[in-house]
Amino acid sequence: MAILVSALIDAVKNTLQESGTGIRWTNTELVDYLNQSYDWLLGLMPEAFADNSEFSCAAGTRQELPVGAVRLVDVKRNLEGAMRPVNFKSQEQMDRVIPDWHSRPASNQQQYFIYDERDPLRFYVYPPAKEGSLLELLVALTPRSRHTLRSYDENTEKVFVQEQYNEALRHYIIFLAFDKDSEDSFNAQLAQANLQRAYNAIGVKMQNDVRVSPKNPVNKQ
Repeated sequence: MAILVSALIDAVKNTLQESGTGIRWTNTELVDYLNQSYDWLLGLMPEAFADNSEFSCAAGTRQELPVGAVRLVDVKRNLEGAMRPVNFKSQEQMDRVIPDWHSRPASNQQQYFIYDERDPLRFYVYPPAKEGSLLELLVALTPRSRHTLRSYDENTEKVFVQEQYNEALRHYIIFLAFDKDSEDSFNAQLAQANLQRAYNAIGVKMQNDVRVSPKNPVNKQ
């Protein structure tokens, strides 16, 4: 269950020792950091923004994700006939076993889907689809809107992801807050510590080349 935007921002403010409308970090600023946190989380854990939808196929093997989708998470099943599941196959497997799979007879019963994350907005199906064949997709969607100060003040709007991601969002917001003053070495350390905690909260290893603010004095020549 998702929590209120106000609850998450208040938890951040408690850590930052902010109150009211904010002194060093305003409420508006912290809400904007929450919006930025979604972008970070979407890139690492697209399933956090996953949604099931009915998808109507174009004719042939190549399919385009629906508008607003940024990545395919899964193709669940056919939505016609026996509604059988659609299983994943790599393009390498398909090319080796069925070299002419793109030109096989069309069907409204898909057996496999092929997806390459290097081409995130497209996927392929086999057999080639008849136009209008229906599938159930699980896709990652960009957040449908952005929070504003009203989202915090009205105390009714919820964050866009489930509570299991709360800690990651909280630490990432705190990272952005301290990063604002990262020319100070102590704040730079606090920023990086919270960035590490944000990665830890979603079980993702932080790479050595993660963003480090150019204002950080340790990066200046």
